[in-house]
Amino acid sequence: MGMQMASAYIGTTIMPPIFGSLAARFHFSIFPYFLGVTIVVMVILTEIVNNKTTSPKERINEA
Repeated sequence: MGMQMASAYIGTTIMPPIFGSLAARFHFSIFPYFLGVTIVVMVILTEIVNNKTTSPKERINEA
């Protein structure tokens, strides 16, 4: 649970400045694309972590 909270705090600290710099350079209309890319990256990273933390037997049983 501590790792999840740390990740949430990092996300809420880092993402607004990143989007602010992108919006200043381009325009605020990139917000939906920014959210889409963020969601895709989160899904990919979640799958990578799940594959590294589950044993091969658990992966076979899930399929």
